Amino acid sequence: MSEQQQNSRNREELWLDDQNQLSIELILGDMWKGFLRFGWILMLILAIAGAIFYAVRAWMTFSPSYEALSTFTVKASTGVSDSDDRANFFYSAQSAEQMASTFPYLVHNDVMNDVIRQDLDVSAITATISAEVVPNTNMVTVTVRDSSPESALAVLNSVMENYPQVARYVLGSTRLSVLKSPTVSEEPVNIPSYPRRAMKGAAMGVLLTVGVLLFYAMIRSTVRTEDDFNNVLNQKCLGMLPLMKFKRIRGKASSVVSVHNPRVNSSFRESVRALRVHILKELDGHPDDRVILVTSTLPNEGKTTTSLNLALSLAQNGASVILVDADLRNQTVKQALDLTEETAGLVDVLDHTATLEQALSQYEDTGVRLLAGDHSSQRPSEQLGSKEMADVIAQLRTMADYVVLDSAPCGMLSDAISLAEYADCALYVVKQDYATANRILTGLDRLSVSRIRVMGCVFNAIASGLSGYGYGYYGRYGRYGRYGRYGRYGTYGEKENALREQAKTE
Repeated sequence: MSEQQQNSRNREELWLDDQNQLSIELILGDMWKGFLRFGWILMLILAIAGAIFYAVRAWMTFSPSYEALSTFTVKASTGVSDSDDRANFFYSAQSAEQMASTFPYLVHNDVMNDVIRQDLDVSAITATISAEVVPNTNMVTVTVRDSSPESALAVLNSVMENYPQVARYVLGSTRLSVLKSPTVSEEPVNIPSYPRRAMKGAAMGVLLTVGVLLFYAMIRSTVRTEDDFNNVLNQKCLGMLPLMKFKRIRGKASSVVSVHNPRVNSSFRESVRALRVHILKELDGHPDDRVILVTSTLPNEGKTTTSLNLALSLAQNGASVILVDADLRNQTVKQALDLTEETAGLVDVLDHTATLEQALSQYEDTGVRLLAGDHSSQRPSEQLGSKEMADVIAQLRTMADYVVLDSAPCGMLSDAISLAEYADCALYVVKQDYATANRILTGLDRLSVSRIRVMGCVFNAIASGLSGYGYGYYGRYGRYGRYGRYGRYGTYGEKENALREQAKTE
């Protein structure tokens, strides 16, 4: 094998190892998510139910067993009588070995059972008889277990009394010398340990829950990794935005998820910059595309946050941008920006209660203007498909470099499809592990009816750690999860940003 072939094989093996490791991480991550969502409740219920079931079953099926035992020696006869006309009995290693092999057999022999039944005058023996011979000795311990102490003791006495009679046919004359008198237990010897049974039942409940979580992980069909965009959705992943959470602090600190908020960490800012770079590259081949439709499959996937930060990032790059809250059913842009002052919006413009110039408002000291109001529409489908809507979009094209339309989810409503008639391209937001792949594909198919060009997708709210499938990084855009804070490198100035973005595009 040549060196080139060997290197190629090594790379393939490393790739397979990475894929196997990722698959395990995905399964473990899904199991952990399932545990946080419902598994802990299921585990608690099944553990308690298992503990109760095993304890109750042990109590209901319990049959008391009492134990009677005695220890004695067995000696064989020499066949020679003494002066008192009594047989002499002896012990030898050979006889001990012989008795060791024959005693248990004789105890369980049918002849012994018949003798005991006749002796006790019973139709059947319910007791369990066992015999244990100490190796290389003639010492024997007989144990009898039965449901009552009286029966166990009676069977034991019968065995000791009738054994010489049965053994005569095999060993000849024998004699028992009692070392420990027959005793019987006062309490059942098989009382179950209910705590132990309960713990076993609880353990079975936990194992059953693990099995359910594993099944849950195996059948999940949500988008969880960047590879799912190519393999499942057949779409480009233009950007990956990390899950943003704020620590609770006193005071009136802003909780707006925006690149202008100093509380937002640099990993999120870098992810938004990377998204902007990739979108601008997509737009390079279509210089006339200026109206960008942002939508998603379901609510709460972060399309408004994505629209807002895309608009702000484009403005940071020197472009003039108009952000339109085009979800006429549920106006959320102002809420996302924590703006409380009442303003006119797209609904008011379409209702002719305000002009477009009156409705537009400057957002702080950025290059972003907002067309976002407070009123929802009573006839959104009709207004979005109207001539007035087409005129508004046509006017907005002449007023800014880019127009970003934050629309309703297309997986549930037709509003985004109506807006797609006026937009040049679409950006599809997919929240990690949220909507199923089938629902996302359905939403993309519905959007494609309008023949709008879908630039790609944004992978949003990517978590880190086990619950986020082991990600400490965000794909090809840098290992932000690990180096999350860039405080020591200072704040990037606008000039530095421009130079960095120019270097990236080159």
